[in-house]
Amino acid sequence: YIRHFFHCCQSFRQLYEKDHNILTVCAVTAVAMSQEQQRYMTEKLTAITGKTIRLDNYVDPQVLGGVCMYYDEKKWDGTISGRLDQVHRLLRNMRL
Repeated sequence: YIRHFFHCCQSFRQLYEKDHNILTVCAVTAVAMSQEQQRYMTEKLTAITGKTIRLDNYVDPQVLGGVCMYYDEKKWDGTISGRLDQVHRLLRNMRL
């Protein structure tokens, strides 16, 4: 059935990437990353993970600065707002 085609394509892509040691990373930034920034991030992630990186950059103006990355159903938040949230939680839980 045609309604299952999208899910079949997703499953095929996931299996293909797993078999070929490819990691898709979604990087969310306030402004579009330059080619140099994308190349640098791809090289760093390749060195860390040992996988071939397929980097997708999405722009979200609400990101004050930094980058938020999603991969393997994980989130790494290196944004300014994410760090401010961490400080806020720390201060809120601190007892005097």
